[in-house]
Amino acid sequence: MRLLVIGASGYLGGEVAARAATAGWAVTGTAFRGAGVPLDVRDAAAVRELVAQVRPDAVVNTAYAVDDWAVTADGPRWGGSLPARSGWTSRWPAACSGAGRAG
Repeated sequence: MRLLVIGASGYLGGEVAARAATAGWAVTGTAFRGAGVPLDVRDAAAVRELVAQVRPDAVVNTAYAVDDWAVTADGPRWGGSLPARSGWTSRWPAACSGAGRAG
């Protein structure tokens, strides 16, 4: 099984990627900066292109930026539109990002 972890360079994404790899998944992890496949989750075309390349069985989005709503909110929005746009039938679960937190 192939797993794409968006935001794998962060704490939550790193944990998800490590545990999935231990469980036998083939993991591709992304990063805005640092180790991982470079990806700006705010770029819908880049997200679609990466998904088309990786063809994951599941995607977990853990991208988060405390001061950038586009990172926290647009990534899940792009992911939710992938099946309709590309015929991709895999799952896109959302991890808790704190986006709904007040204040």
